[in-house]
Amino acid sequence: MVYLFFFLSSSAFAWDVHQSLMPWVVRGLPGSIQKELSSLPVVPSAQNETQNLIRELQLNPAIQFQPLAVRNVKDILVSGAVDEPDHGMDLNLDKSADPNNDRKYTGGGRGVDGQGFRHLYFAGWKLSHPVSTFQIPARSVGLAPGRAEVIAQKARLLILGGNNIWGFRVLEWAMHYIQDLSQPYHSVQVPNLFMLPFSALLTWPTSEGFDHLIKESTRTVSNYHHAYELYTLAQILKGDHSPFAECMLHAEKYSGLKFSPSQGTPKDLALEVAENSRELASQVGSLSVDFFGTEIKNPEHDLAVKKGDLNYQELAENPALKTPRDALHAVTCKALANGVSASRKLIEWALVKPQQESVVSSK
Repeated sequence: MVYLFFFLSSSAFAWDVHQSLMPWVVRGLPGSIQKELSSLPVVPSAQNETQNLIRELQLNPAIQFQPLAVRNVKDILVSGAVDEPDHGMDLNLDKSADPNNDRKYTGGGRGVDGQGFRHLYFAGWKLSHPVSTFQIPARSVGLAPGRAEVIAQKARLLILGGNNIWGFRVLEWAMHYIQDLSQPYHSVQVPNLFMLPFSALLTWPTSEGFDHLIKESTRTVSNYHHAYELYTLAQILKGDHSPFAECMLHAEKYSGLKFSPSQGTPKDLALEVAENSRELASQVGSLSVDFFGTEIKNPEHDLAVKKGDLNYQELAENPALKTPRDALHAVTCKALANGVSASRKLIEWALVKPQQESVVSSK
Protein backbone atom coordinates (compact mmCIF):
# COMPACT_ATOMS: atom_id res chain seq x y z
CA MET A 1 0.00 0.00 0.00
CA VAL A 2 3.01 2.32 0.30
CA TYR A 3 2.76 3.32 -3.35
CA LEU A 4 -0.52 5.12 -2.59
CA PHE A 5 1.39 7.66 -0.51
CA PHE A 6 1.00 10.13 -3.32
CA PHE A 7 -0.92 10.29 -6.54
CA LEU A 8 -1.62 12.92 -9.13
CA SER A 9 -5.34 13.36 -8.66
CA SER A 10 -7.67 13.73 -11.61
CA SER A 11 -8.10 17.49 -11.55
CA ALA A 12 -4.61 18.38 -10.35
CA PHE A 13 -3.13 19.52 -13.64
CA ALA A 14 -0.10 21.79 -13.39
CA TRP A 15 -1.12 25.44 -13.45
CA ASP A 16 -4.64 23.99 -13.86
CA VAL A 17 -5.33 25.62 -17.28
CA HIS A 18 -2.16 25.78 -19.37
CA GLN A 19 -3.91 27.95 -21.95
CA SER A 20 -3.80 30.82 -19.43
CA LEU A 21 -0.01 30.95 -19.86
CA MET A 22 0.08 31.01 -23.66
CA PRO A 23 -0.77 34.69 -24.31
CA TRP A 24 2.16 35.56 -22.05
CA VAL A 25 4.41 33.10 -23.86
CA VAL A 26 3.57 34.71 -27.22
CA ARG A 27 3.70 38.32 -26.02
CA GLY A 28 7.23 37.94 -24.74
CA LEU A 29 8.76 36.13 -27.71
CA PRO A 30 11.76 37.92 -29.27
CA GLY A 31 10.84 40.14 -32.20
CA SER A 32 12.81 38.00 -34.65
CA ILE A 33 10.84 34.90 -33.61
CA GLN A 34 7.56 36.78 -33.85
CA LYS A 35 8.48 37.84 -37.38
CA GLU A 36 9.45 34.31 -38.37
CA LEU A 37 6.19 32.89 -37.01
CA SER A 38 4.21 35.49 -38.95
CA SER A 39 5.86 34.40 -42.20
CA LEU A 40 4.97 30.69 -41.86
CA PRO A 41 2.09 29.50 -44.08
CA VAL A 42 -0.89 27.71 -42.55
CA VAL A 43 -2.56 25.18 -44.83
CA PRO A 44 -4.85 22.19 -44.12
CA SER A 45 -3.06 18.92 -43.38
CA ALA A 46 -3.73 15.37 -44.53
CA GLN A 47 -6.81 13.61 -43.14
CA ASN A 48 -4.79 10.66 -41.83
CA GLU A 49 -2.40 12.79 -39.78
CA THR A 50 -4.09 12.04 -36.45
CA GLN A 51 -3.82 8.26 -36.85
CA ASN A 52 -0.13 8.57 -37.69
CA LEU A 53 0.44 10.66 -34.57
CA ILE A 54 -1.51 8.29 -32.32
CA ARG A 55 0.62 5.38 -33.51
CA GLU A 56 4.00 7.12 -33.54
CA LEU A 57 3.58 8.89 -30.19
CA GLN A 58 1.86 6.00 -28.36
CA LEU A 59 -1.31 7.91 -27.59
CA ASN A 60 -4.65 6.57 -26.42
CA PRO A 61 -6.08 4.89 -29.57
CA ALA A 62 -9.55 6.20 -28.75
CA ILE A 63 -8.50 9.85 -28.66
CA GLN A 64 -10.08 12.21 -31.19
CA PHE A 65 -8.82 15.66 -32.11
CA GLN A 66 -11.03 18.41 -33.48
CA PRO A 67 -9.76 20.59 -36.35
CA LEU A 68 -8.29 23.96 -35.38
CA ALA A 69 -9.83 27.02 -37.02
CA VAL A 70 -6.72 29.19 -37.27
CA ARG A 71 -5.41 31.91 -39.56
CA ASN A 72 -1.75 31.89 -38.53
CA VAL A 73 0.77 30.21 -36.26
CA LYS A 74 0.10 32.63 -33.40
CA ASP A 75 -3.55 31.53 -33.49
CA ILE A 76 -2.37 27.94 -33.06
CA LEU A 77 -0.25 28.86 -30.03
CA VAL A 78 -3.23 30.41 -28.21
CA SER A 79 -5.84 27.92 -29.49
CA GLY A 80 -5.92 25.78 -26.35
CA ALA A 81 -3.98 22.91 -27.92
CA VAL A 82 -1.50 23.15 -25.05
CA ASP A 83 -4.16 21.61 -22.76
CA GLU A 84 -4.86 18.61 -25.01
CA PRO A 85 -2.51 16.23 -23.12
CA ASP A 86 -4.94 16.55 -20.20
CA HIS A 87 -7.91 15.56 -22.37
CA GLY A 88 -7.36 11.85 -22.79
CA MET A 89 -4.34 11.18 -24.97
CA ASP A 90 -2.45 9.62 -22.04
CA LEU A 91 -5.34 7.54 -20.67
CA ASN A 92 -5.66 3.75 -20.53
CA LEU A 93 -2.34 3.07 -22.22
CA ASP A 94 -0.80 -0.32 -22.87
CA LYS A 95 1.85 -1.57 -20.43
CA SER A 96 4.49 -0.98 -23.08
CA ALA A 97 3.99 2.77 -22.60
CA ASP A 98 5.05 2.43 -18.96
CA PRO A 99 8.14 0.18 -18.98
CA ASN A 100 9.18 1.10 -15.42
CA ASN A 101 5.69 0.63 -13.97
CA ASP A 102 5.65 4.25 -12.83
CA ARG A 103 1.85 4.29 -12.78
CA LYS A 104 2.01 2.16 -9.65
CA TYR A 105 3.34 5.24 -7.84
CA THR A 106 1.36 7.98 -9.58
CA GLY A 107 -2.28 6.96 -9.43
CA GLY A 108 -2.70 3.54 -11.05
CA GLY A 109 -2.97 2.31 -14.59
CA ARG A 110 -6.57 3.05 -15.54
CA GLY A 111 -8.84 6.07 -15.46
CA VAL A 112 -7.93 9.74 -15.32
CA ASP A 113 -5.36 9.30 -12.54
CA GLY A 114 -3.49 6.83 -14.77
CA GLN A 115 -2.10 9.63 -16.94
CA GLY A 116 -0.02 11.23 -14.20
CA PHE A 117 3.13 9.21 -14.92
CA ARG A 118 3.60 11.14 -18.18
CA HIS A 119 3.03 14.53 -16.57
CA LEU A 120 5.56 14.61 -13.73
CA TYR A 121 9.12 13.74 -12.84
CA PHE A 122 10.49 12.94 -9.40
CA ALA A 123 14.27 12.82 -9.80
CA GLY A 124 14.88 10.40 -6.92
CA TRP A 125 15.87 10.50 -3.27
CA LYS A 126 19.16 12.17 -2.42
CA LEU A 127 21.14 11.43 0.72
CA SER A 128 22.41 15.03 0.71
CA HIS A 129 18.80 16.32 1.02
CA PRO A 130 16.95 13.41 2.67
CA VAL A 131 13.81 15.31 3.71
CA SER A 132 13.17 17.62 0.74
CA THR A 133 13.76 14.78 -1.77
CA PHE A 134 11.88 12.06 0.13
CA GLN A 135 9.90 9.84 -2.23
CA ILE A 136 8.69 6.29 -2.74
CA PRO A 137 10.37 4.62 -4.57
CA ALA A 138 13.80 6.19 -4.16
CA ARG A 139 14.53 5.95 -7.91
CA SER A 140 13.36 8.50 -10.45
CA VAL A 141 9.67 8.32 -11.33
CA GLY A 142 7.78 9.84 -14.25
CA LEU A 143 8.24 10.17 -18.01
CA ALA A 144 7.56 13.87 -18.60
CA PRO A 145 11.10 14.74 -19.80
CA GLY A 146 11.17 11.81 -22.24
CA ARG A 147 7.68 12.59 -23.51
CA ALA A 148 8.66 16.21 -24.12
CA GLU A 149 11.64 14.99 -26.16
CA VAL A 150 9.80 12.51 -28.36
CA ILE A 151 6.85 14.81 -29.03
CA ALA A 152 8.96 17.91 -29.68
CA GLN A 153 11.15 16.03 -32.14
CA LYS A 154 8.04 14.93 -34.04
CA ALA A 155 6.72 18.50 -33.97
CA ARG A 156 9.92 19.88 -35.48
CA LEU A 157 9.83 17.31 -38.27
CA LEU A 158 6.28 18.42 -39.09
CA ILE A 159 7.24 22.09 -39.04
CA LEU A 160 10.30 21.54 -41.22
CA GLY A 161 8.06 19.62 -43.63
CA GLY A 162 5.70 22.61 -43.90
CA ASN A 163 2.86 21.11 -41.84
CA ASN A 164 2.66 24.06 -39.49
CA ILE A 165 -0.84 23.44 -38.16
CA TRP A 166 -0.01 20.02 -36.75
CA GLY A 167 3.61 20.90 -36.16
CA PHE A 168 2.88 23.71 -33.71
CA ARG A 169 -0.11 21.88 -32.27
CA VAL A 170 2.11 18.92 -31.41
CA LEU A 171 4.84 21.27 -30.18
CA GLU A 172 2.33 22.58 -27.65
CA TRP A 173 1.83 19.03 -26.40
CA ALA A 174 5.56 18.87 -25.65
CA MET A 175 5.30 22.33 -24.12
CA HIS A 176 2.54 21.03 -21.85
CA TYR A 177 4.81 18.45 -20.22
CA ILE A 178 7.56 21.01 -19.70
CA GLN A 179 5.08 23.46 -18.18
CA ASP A 180 3.91 20.62 -15.92
CA LEU A 181 7.47 20.28 -14.66
CA SER A 182 7.63 23.99 -13.86
CA GLN A 183 4.95 23.43 -11.18
CA PRO A 184 6.87 22.55 -7.99
CA TYR A 185 4.21 20.06 -6.88
CA HIS A 186 5.14 17.97 -9.94
CA SER A 187 8.77 17.68 -8.89
CA VAL A 188 8.48 16.14 -5.40
CA GLN A 189 5.98 13.84 -3.70
CA VAL A 190 5.58 15.73 -0.43
CA PRO A 191 6.66 19.40 -0.60
CA ASN A 192 6.32 19.86 3.16
CA LEU A 193 5.89 17.29 5.95
CA PHE A 194 3.42 19.56 7.80
CA MET A 195 0.94 18.84 5.01
CA LEU A 196 0.56 15.34 6.41
CA PRO A 197 -2.23 14.51 8.88
CA PHE A 198 -0.14 13.62 11.90
CA SER A 199 -3.28 12.75 13.88
CA ALA A 200 -3.61 9.73 11.60
CA LEU A 201 -0.30 8.42 12.98
CA LEU A 202 -2.27 7.28 16.04
CA THR A 203 -3.70 4.48 13.88
CA TRP A 204 -0.28 3.36 12.63
CA PRO A 205 0.13 0.08 14.62
CA THR A 206 -2.66 -1.73 12.73
CA SER A 207 -2.86 -2.59 9.04
CA GLU A 208 -6.23 -0.89 8.84
CA GLY A 209 -4.73 2.17 10.49
CA PHE A 210 -1.83 2.20 8.04
CA ASP A 211 -4.25 2.18 5.11
CA HIS A 212 -6.07 5.08 6.75
CA LEU A 213 -2.80 6.99 7.14
CA ILE A 214 -1.97 6.51 3.46
CA LYS A 215 -5.44 7.60 2.34
CA GLU A 216 -5.42 10.69 4.55
CA SER A 217 -1.89 11.67 3.54
CA THR A 218 -2.87 11.45 -0.12
CA ARG A 219 -5.95 13.60 0.50
CA THR A 220 -4.17 16.34 2.44
CA VAL A 221 -1.19 16.71 0.08
CA SER A 222 -3.64 16.74 -2.83
CA ASN A 223 -5.64 19.51 -1.11
CA TYR A 224 -2.61 21.78 -0.91
CA HIS A 225 -1.74 20.92 -4.52
CA HIS A 226 -5.23 21.89 -5.69
CA ALA A 227 -5.41 25.00 -3.55
CA TYR A 228 -2.08 26.25 -4.90
CA GLU A 229 -3.03 25.65 -8.54
CA LEU A 230 -6.50 27.17 -8.27
CA TYR A 231 -5.26 30.21 -6.37
CA THR A 232 -2.48 30.77 -8.92
CA LEU A 233 -4.92 30.41 -11.82
CA ALA A 234 -7.26 32.97 -10.23
CA GLN A 235 -4.37 35.44 -10.10
CA ILE A 236 -3.22 34.73 -13.67
CA LEU A 237 -6.74 35.34 -14.98
CA LYS A 238 -6.50 38.94 -13.77
CA GLY A 239 -4.51 39.60 -16.92
CA ASP A 240 -2.36 42.72 -16.85
CA HIS A 241 -3.50 43.29 -13.26
CA SER A 242 -2.17 39.90 -12.18
CA PRO A 243 0.55 39.94 -9.52
CA PHE A 244 2.41 37.61 -11.89
CA ALA A 245 2.08 39.74 -15.04
CA GLU A 246 5.65 41.06 -14.84
CA CYS A 247 7.04 37.59 -14.09
CA MET A 248 5.40 36.11 -17.16
CA LEU A 249 5.90 38.97 -19.61
CA HIS A 250 9.60 39.27 -18.75
CA ALA A 251 10.05 35.66 -17.71
CA GLU A 252 13.72 35.44 -18.61
CA LYS A 253 14.50 38.05 -15.94
CA TYR A 254 13.01 35.86 -13.19
CA SER A 255 13.76 32.39 -14.52
CA GLY A 256 16.84 30.41 -13.61
CA LEU A 257 17.01 28.53 -16.92
CA LYS A 258 20.29 28.41 -18.87
CA PHE A 259 19.08 26.25 -21.78
CA SER A 260 20.32 27.18 -25.27
CA PRO A 261 17.79 26.40 -28.08
CA SER A 262 20.63 26.01 -30.58
CA GLN A 263 22.60 23.50 -28.50
CA GLY A 264 20.32 21.56 -26.16
CA THR A 265 17.46 19.09 -26.61
CA PRO A 266 13.89 19.31 -25.31
CA LYS A 267 14.76 16.64 -22.76
CA ASP A 268 17.65 18.79 -21.52
CA LEU A 269 15.22 21.68 -21.15
CA ALA A 270 12.65 19.54 -19.33
CA LEU A 271 15.21 18.19 -16.87
CA GLU A 272 16.51 21.66 -16.14
CA VAL A 273 12.98 22.91 -15.49
CA ALA A 274 12.32 19.94 -13.21
CA GLU A 275 15.49 20.59 -11.22
CA ASN A 276 14.59 24.26 -10.82
CA SER A 277 11.15 23.24 -9.56
CA ARG A 278 12.65 20.77 -7.14
CA GLU A 279 14.74 23.55 -5.66
CA LEU A 280 11.59 25.67 -5.19
CA ALA A 281 9.34 22.87 -3.93
CA SER A 282 10.13 22.92 -0.22
CA GLN A 283 9.62 26.68 -0.11
CA VAL A 284 6.34 26.43 -2.01
CA GLY A 285 5.23 23.63 0.32
CA SER A 286 6.07 25.52 3.50
CA LEU A 287 4.40 28.70 2.28
CA SER A 288 1.34 26.74 1.10
CA VAL A 289 0.80 25.56 4.68
CA ASP A 290 1.30 29.09 6.04
CA PHE A 291 -0.97 30.72 3.46
CA PHE A 292 -3.79 28.20 3.01
CA GLY A 293 -3.70 27.16 6.64
CA THR A 294 -4.24 23.78 8.25
CA GLU A 295 -8.03 23.72 7.92
CA ILE A 296 -7.81 21.95 4.55
CA LYS A 297 -6.25 18.99 6.32
CA ASN A 298 -9.61 18.35 7.98
CA PRO A 299 -11.82 15.49 6.65
CA GLU A 300 -14.47 17.86 5.31
CA HIS A 301 -12.00 19.04 2.67
CA ASP A 302 -11.23 16.89 -0.35
CA LEU A 303 -10.68 19.36 -3.17
CA ALA A 304 -9.97 16.64 -5.73
CA VAL A 305 -13.65 15.64 -5.61
CA LYS A 306 -14.90 19.21 -5.05
CA LYS A 307 -15.63 18.59 -1.37
CA GLY A 308 -15.05 21.76 0.59
CA ASP A 309 -13.75 24.99 -0.91
CA LEU A 310 -11.55 27.99 -0.30
CA ASN A 311 -12.33 31.65 -0.86
CA TYR A 312 -9.52 32.56 -3.24
CA GLN A 313 -10.56 36.21 -3.47
CA GLU A 314 -10.36 36.58 0.29
CA LEU A 315 -6.99 34.87 0.30
CA ALA A 316 -5.77 37.37 -2.29
CA GLU A 317 -7.02 40.40 -0.35
CA ASN A 318 -6.89 39.56 3.37
CA PRO A 319 -4.43 42.02 5.01
CA ALA A 320 -3.64 39.49 7.73
CA LEU A 321 -2.16 37.15 5.10
CA LYS A 322 0.04 39.74 3.43
CA THR A 323 3.36 38.32 4.65
CA PRO A 324 2.85 34.68 3.57
CA ARG A 325 1.03 35.85 0.42
CA ASP A 326 3.89 38.08 -0.68
CA ALA A 327 6.38 35.29 0.01
CA LEU A 328 4.28 32.74 -1.90
CA HIS A 329 3.89 35.17 -4.81
CA ALA A 330 7.65 35.66 -4.96
CA VAL A 331 8.47 31.96 -5.28
CA THR A 332 5.51 31.36 -7.62
CA CYS A 333 6.84 34.17 -9.80
CA LYS A 334 10.01 32.13 -10.32
CA ALA A 335 8.07 28.93 -11.08
CA LEU A 336 5.76 30.60 -13.59
CA ALA A 337 8.73 32.36 -15.19
CA ASN A 338 10.40 28.99 -15.64
CA GLY A 339 7.31 27.61 -17.39
CA VAL A 340 6.84 30.62 -19.67
CA SER A 341 10.53 31.01 -20.49
CA ALA A 342 10.88 27.28 -21.21
CA SER A 343 7.90 27.47 -23.57
CA ARG A 344 9.54 30.30 -25.51
CA LYS A 345 12.82 28.40 -25.64
CA LEU A 346 11.03 25.35 -27.02
CA ILE A 347 9.48 27.45 -29.82
CA GLU A 348 12.93 28.81 -30.65
CA TRP A 349 14.36 25.29 -30.59
CA ALA A 350 11.68 24.08 -33.04
CA LEU A 351 12.63 26.79 -35.52
CA VAL A 352 16.32 25.89 -35.49
CA LYS A 353 17.12 23.76 -38.52
CA PRO A 354 18.94 20.72 -37.08
CA GLN A 355 22.04 19.24 -38.65
CA GLN A 356 20.60 15.80 -38.01
CA GLU A 357 17.47 14.41 -36.42
CA SER A 358 17.78 12.10 -33.46
CA VAL A 359 14.56 11.15 -31.75
CA VAL A 360 15.16 9.97 -28.21
CA SER A 361 12.91 7.24 -26.78
CA SER A 362 10.65 8.18 -23.90
CA LYS A 363 11.31 4.86 -22.24
